[in-house]
Amino acid sequence: MIIRNLKESDINSLLDLMKKVFPDIDVSSTAHRLINYYPMFSLRDSIIVFDTIKNNVLAYLCLIRGVFVFNRIEIPFGQMEMVGTNPNFRHRGLIRELNHIYEELASEYNLPILIIHGIPYFYRQFKYEFALPSESSLVIALELIPPLKNGEFEPVTIEKVNDRNLFESFLSCREKRNSFLDLYRKVDIEHWDYIYHGKLGEAGGMDLYLLKKDGEFVGCFYLEVFFKTIQIRELWLESVHYIPSILRFVMNIARSFNFPLCVSRPAQESLVPYFERITETKFPIPYAFYVKIPSIKQLLILITPVLETRLAASEFKEITDSITLSCYTEGFTLNFENGKLKEVEQLKKNELGESHIRIPPLIVYQLLLGYRTLNELEEIYPDVSVNALYKSFIQILFPKIKTSITPSL
Repeated sequence: MIIRNLKESDINSLLDLMKKVFPDIDVSSTAHRLINYYPMFSLRDSIIVFDTIKNNVLAYLCLIRGVFVFNRIEIPFGQMEMVGTNPNFRHRGLIRELNHIYEELASEYNLPILIIHGIPYFYRQFKYEFALPSESSLVIALELIPPLKNGEFEPVTIEKVNDRNLFESFLSCREKRNSFLDLYRKVDIEHWDYIYHGKLGEAGGMDLYLLKKDGEFVGCFYLEVFFKTIQIRELWLESVHYIPSILRFVMNIARSFNFPLCVSRPAQESLVPYFERITETKFPIPYAFYVKIPSIKQLLILITPVLETRLAASEFKEITDSITLSCYTEGFTLNFENGKLKEVEQLKKNELGESHIRIPPLIVYQLLLGYRTLNELEEIYPDVSVNALYKSFIQILFPKIKTSITPSL
């Protein structure tokens, strides 16, 4: 067995592996689309364990590069995907070995954030921590969807996105949805070929839709099959009154698949009460993405404009001071002058114990990325502590934020 990058000659063997690893999901076609159509993706981003005797792929993972928009700041990230091992070769540490190469590759690309939507606990072994929320979805029983009354007509038409021009219109509507978020995944016209060649029902396959009224686009959403449910994702509407039209439309698609219909919690909070009223329940607490930050100092420097914007809207807008952040094994001094972050310095080992805030390694990701507030972390973890004089300042710097990582691939 050897570890190397994927070659063109390995692709058929890889697709066979995907069918064995994910027998209930059409992942093999997704692997084909990734290799051929995904922007910023190449064969060198695919790493395999290869059996040189039988000439087949025994384990695989890949690095997908993307961009987060964090309060208008673009931050590159890497996502580990398509992780799988031939069932006959599991529990031998093959993925651990592939992960070493993956991290070297991520380092070459100088990626400040790494994520994966993985199974519980497993990726903690590789120093990941849950620090970005995934989707929260409600199941909507088809019987609850209100039918059109006699003589009524749908107030909008729903148009499938089937060419690049419509995709550009979809992206424009998506930006209106993104205006309700602090952090989201950037999607641009370069993603069209990957989306267009996908099929609803396969992993990562999406159908995109636009709502039209009087010749203008007034809403957007996309559909995805996720664990044998039809999911309505990234919903944005100019009016809440268009929701029943969407549900009636998607109901027929759900019936064709014989899958339950679900809706992901909209970023647009005004839409949430309708779904919670019709289902008589609340959106559940979502699962989360694992996160790894190779260099906290690098990330702090990258998000400097975000931190300064937060200060500018607060009582600390002209602060000149330094705060120290200890993660117990490393620490940082953030030097502010007139509300601007002038420098991030590494703390010496003997300075870690006297910091203004102390927070364990990995757990600090939750604070930096706005997954949990400082108060929440203090309640959960006894070894999170903060100097009372600086608590309000730190809460302004690192509030909880609204995030969406869709589409997940």
